[in-house]
Amino acid sequence: MQKLLYSLLTSVLCSSLLHASAVPVKIVPCTGDPKEKASCEKMKSYADQKSKEEKKEADKKASQPKVKRSVEITNSINTKKLDYSKAFFTYTPTTFTIEANGKLIKPQEKQSIDVTGEKLVIKYYCEFKDGARKSCHEYTYKLSPKTTSCSIAFDWHKEPRIDLSTANAELLSDIKIDCDAPSTAKGSK
Repeated sequence: MQKLLYSLLTSVLCSSLLHASAVPVKIVPCTGDPKEKASCEKMKSYADQKSKEEKKEADKKASQPKVKRSVEITNSINTKKLDYSKAFFTYTPTTFTIEANGKLIKPQEKQSIDVTGEKLVIKYYCEFKDGARKSCHEYTYKLSPKTTSCSIAFDWHKEPRIDLSTANAELLSDIKIDCDAPSTAKGSK
């Protein structure tokens, strides 16, 4: 009687776990009665098969290429906003360049930028007194899937300094980068 009750509880528990959970369940082989063992082995093979199918589906989704789209970006940075004021002094940059996903965007220019998925990386390079003082940052944004165009604004006194508010973008990271590292943005005045 006790073995029958144990067998019944085990099979009910195993089947409820298999049907209720999306997570693969590892079933330990039953000991004792050969019929009970066969039932558990059958359930184990079913769980293994289900687990393999779920893994194949996840691998298939991961291997699919992300959607590539084009976003039109306008460099609407006002040159007056590039002047850096501190105390009683105002400094005007000798070089200021900006790039989006590796593509240089000149002042007051529209550029079509390829965006894979939702990620947009904006970098700026700024130089004062012909290289005596430099500032370089990289901002990573998550764009709204509906975004087809946006404009870039800049302000020294706001964080982040690059403003993409017209894009409904979420700032993911703000990294100060090495200004002496090679970049496509350098050298443009």
